[in-house]
Amino acid sequence: GYGAFGIVFEAHNVFDHRKYAFKRISVEPNEKQIERALREFETMSPLDHPGIVKCSGAWVENPPMEWQMMSDIATSARFPSSGMTV
Repeated sequence: GYGAFGIVFEAHNVFDHRKYAFKRISVEPNEKQIERALREFETMSPLDHPGIVKCSGAWVENPPMEWQMMSDIATSARFPSSGMTV
């Protein structure tokens, strides 16, 4: 699904046979925005509620912007939005 702050992808792990959700948050390459995104993870990770997806990891990537944009467009075309928001 899409939201104001990112895009969420669903994945199936072939090793543990569990479903996972990956949230990609696009931020400007500055320390303040990166810290804000990591703070979201720190806030969400201790939450334990059946209505909230459990956060189990976070990382920062620096792919070329063109690659990231093309990847998002291609993925969005393959997996159209179901109307859900992030």
